[in-house]
Amino acid sequence: MTSKRPEAVANTGARRSQFEDYTSTHLSLLVSSVVVNGAIEKAKLRSLPSFADSPRDELTDDIIDGFSVTANSARRGARAGNILTVSFVGTQAEDCAIIIRAILASYQSFLAETYEDMSEDAVSLITKARDLLDSDLKKQEKAYREFREISPVITGSNEARSPAAVRLSMIQEQQADLTPGTKGIADATGDNR
Repeated sequence: MTSKRPEAVANTGARRSQFEDYTSTHLSLLVSSVVVNGAIEKAKLRSLPSFADSPRDELTDDIIDGFSVTANSARRGARAGNILTVSFVGTQAEDCAIIIRAILASYQSFLAETYEDMSEDAVSLITKARDLLDSDLKKQEKAYREFREISPVITGSNEARSPAAVRLSMIQEQQADLTPGTKGIADATGDNR
């Protein structure tokens, strides 16, 4: 079995420690009662000759006792620490491979379910947050529009007019000066012939 880890850019103690925590987590998961019970149920391990004499309530403990998982040492090479070695010691040699395959299948199923649940939870939380933010934004925009409608911008004059209204008024005054005749145009262009 190969465990996965992101490639480290620099070989730092902190990164190594995180990887060791990652590896120890998976070592513990492989021999956990959740994974072993899943293997017992899915692969019908109770029916194997190895467990014919095992009491029903002790089957999980019997499998955990016979199952071992170890991380390869770094002495075997730089990538050897990524490899987990699994083995099972039992009374029937033929059953050992079946038990290992069942536990690995249960482990993979457990990881798939766990990560799928985590992904669904993350999508759900992101969707709720987006909807909440969207709702809040719409409320704030509506409140701002209402505020703008009832609160005119105050200018320097006694009249309360918006800057756009003031600018429009100025343009209209300039147009009025230019249209009556040539005098307005002459004054605007500075041409006094």
